[in-house]
Amino acid sequence: GIILSISLVIAVILLIILSSFITRPLQGVVDKYIGDAIMAFFGAPAKMDDDPYQAVMAGLEMSDGVDEFNR
Repeated sequence: GIILSISLVIAVILLIILSSFITRPLQGVVDKYIGDAIMAFFGAPAKMDDDPYQAVMAGLEMSDGVDEFNR
């Protein structure tokens, strides 16, 4: 019904917003969403020398984004 449709729309909007935190300037790929967590990986399809750095920066940017969103 209408509740399911609204939930689906909200889920799609959140998917777009959360994906932008990982994929915007960084070379990560969102693998899946698990509850309120995001599983992403770096180094695919091609491994880069700074994959660990990119992963840490993505985490820090997401943390900052959540803080900004919650204001």
